[in-house]
Amino acid sequence: MTGDQHDSITRVTSLLSYPIFLFLYGDIIFAFIGTISYFPAGYYLSPDLDCRSNTYKRWFILRGLWVPYQKLIGGHRNKNPKIFKSISLS
Repeated sequence: MTGDQHDSITRVTSLLSYPIFLFLYGDIIFAFIGTISYFPAGYYLSPDLDCRSNTYKRWFILRGLWVPYQKLIGGHRNKNPKIFKSISLS
């Protein structure tokens, strides 16, 4: 999945998240908070944060937070899947 596909899916599912949260929690406030949280989480947290992607560029000044992660992975996650799996599972 490309970064553009991930963004498109995030936009569409964020529109659907309000009725789902409302059904699950039965509370308008929780549904609103869930919906408001869903879009930024999907928009800023992506599987492509370990490479120079659009998601990575969205972090602006805070992009430095991902530098240690990128160095540990050693480039794109597919190059070193064992390390990536152990980090992502912990």
